Amino acid sequence: MDLQTRKINLIQDFIHINNNSILNLIENIIKKSTPQKTDIVNPFSDKIFFKRLEKSLEDIDSGRVTAIEDLEKEMKSW
Repeated sequence: MDLQTRKINLIQDFIHINNNSILNLIENIIKKSTPQKTDIVNPFSDKIFFKRLEKSLEDIDSGRVTAIEDLEKEMKSW
């Protein structure tokens, strides 16, 4: 059974639950398994994005970059 079908079946079963303690249990499982708003990275504005992009391009042009091979070597010592 594919994931989409399983979700639909679960929703259909969920609709028929009349037991408050079971609903509480399901809610707790969902809350523990999904990121909270504080866990989600907040997107930044277009203005900030373009400033960061411009700075990154300046860094590249000025040679302020690290080759991936060097970064991989450095990471091994962490």
